[in-house]
Amino acid sequence: SSGINAEYGDERMEQGGEKGGIPSTPHLLYVHRDHHILEDARALIIHHLRRQSHLQKEEKTKVKLFLNSFLQDFFFAPRGDVSEDESDEASSDEDDETHSRGSRASSVTAGKGSTRRSARKTDKPAKAIKLTPTDEDAVDAYNLFYTNNQWYAILRQHQILCERLFTINTYNATVAEQEMKDRKCRKEPTAQAIKMRLTNPLPVEHYYTHFLSLVKDLLDGNIDPGAYEDKLREMFGVNSFVAFTLDKLITHIVRQSHTLVTDAGCNQLKNLYTTYRSGGGAGGSLATQPSRSSQEQNYLKDAEQTIVDENLYKIYFFKQGSKLTIELIDGENNEETETEACSDVRE
Repeated sequence: SSGINAEYGDERMEQGGEKGGIPSTPHLLYVHRDHHILEDARALIIHHLRRQSHLQKEEKTKVKLFLNSFLQDFFFAPRGDVSEDESDEASSDEDDETHSRGSRASSVTAGKGSTRRSARKTDKPAKAIKLTPTDEDAVDAYNLFYTNNQWYAILRQHQILCERLFTINTYNATVAEQEMKDRKCRKEPTAQAIKMRLTNPLPVEHYYTHFLSLVKDLLDGNIDPGAYEDKLREMFGVNSFVAFTLDKLITHIVRQSHTLVTDAGCNQLKNLYTTYRSGGGAGGSLATQPSRSSQEQNYLKDAEQTIVDENLYKIYFFKQGSKLTIELIDGENNEETETEACSDVRE
């Protein structure tokens, strides 16, 4: 695996750009082009999570809260449902997050051998600027998250999953559209007309839905990898290769999500984000960002004192255009971070 610097490239933000404001040239830029894909990704991850018998019910509940609430909120997407048997745990976790928007999962992970100090207590943040409904609902709203290696890993893996699902879905839509045009001009085959051959029970427009079912079967062990790949080739041809290792990718995401929600340091970063987010220091409307610059500066300083011996990432998600940007502020431990984030899933 190549180092993270190879992915980020040689370009780096100037010193002034690293300490505040909206980045103009982030190191990484991704686009979530369809919110329905976010829902499909969430459903696949939770499907596999439910089948992890080695995890306790409380741990599964925390991971589901992270996936259904925190992650969905960060991407300005509708929250997922929490089942009734998890409502007690959910309300308990949500009560602990008085500074968050609604409720968010107590989530996230830890870097090996890293030590963290508590956020500074001597310098109190400036008076909080409470977000108004306009800030939350604005078309130009954004979220800002200062975080560590483990958070970067989960967001990067999640983005890879969404991108692969989007690739398959887009190809299916293109093929289905062409099939509908061709169907009008196509004559019925003789064998089918005299009932010697049955019509294909799976229409082309349903290939993507069937593909999601195949992924679940692969995760459950109900289909072997060879048969799974053959079925994908039948539906999507050479374009199917991007989905061959989705089971490994989803397994990595479940494992990483569990690490996140059980690690105190990563939960501290999540709580720091939700506190500043409710006070205006971790997002809002782009139009009102200058009025919150001091809060964002304080958020950065607290994050720098919380994250020790790890990389520090500045992550934005912009509602308009559904853009995810990532900037590496602290460039240490690059090789290890890239390996954790993308090993075995970028084939």
